[in-house]
Amino acid sequence: MKTIQPYIPNILTILRMILTPIIIVFGIFKQIYVVIILAIIAVITDFLDGYLARKWDVVSSFGAKLDTVADKLFAIGIVGCLITQFTILWVPFILEIILGATNLFYHFKSKKTETLMIGKFKMSFLFATVIVGILTTFSSHFTSILFGMVYATVNLQILSIFQYGFNFFCPKEDISIESNAMHQQIMKEEDDEELAQTIILEDLQKIAQEYQYNNETDDIS
Repeated sequence: MKTIQPYIPNILTILRMILTPIIIVFGIFKQIYVVIILAIIAVITDFLDGYLARKWDVVSSFGAKLDTVADKLFAIGIVGCLITQFTILWVPFILEIILGATNLFYHFKSKKTETLMIGKFKMSFLFATVIVGILTTFSSHFTSILFGMVYATVNLQILSIFQYGFNFFCPKEDISIESNAMHQQIMKEEDDEELAQTIILEDLQKIAQEYQYNNETDDIS
């Protein structure tokens, strides 16, 4: 067990990647119940791979990047499986592809694997939209809610694209380096000022001592 333990989180991630095209196929053929079951399994693997990696202390850069790729493919696939039933989902589907490419470019070029907060909100709305879309296949009463969810998701997707682009071209490290350099400069100036004050005090003490010595010499004479 110990020999395969480090590989289990990545195996679960790869399983989610394999499930994605299967979900799309069943979605195209409108097998909604199968889509729901496979989507639940995929979500469980998404939870377990990260949980087990942290629990067993086998977190790796490769695993984090693989998980990012799997998440993007799953998000695109889960929306794509409903496109044949709701053409309005073409908009978030195309934007998710653009966002996925932007996101992966950001992660692999900046060597970062963390997800931005706006990305987490977007993903939550995206999956909520998919859930409402599935419910709409059973009842048309959810149609208006679906349109509202799509509108909110599209706006969050656009914001996410701009946010990832901004973070890549204006990385926080540059700001922190600049702030650190400014802080060091301020500290240096403060140290120089304290040194100058110390020198002045020493000079004043020397002057006072010389003055006192001269007065004592005058009194003796």
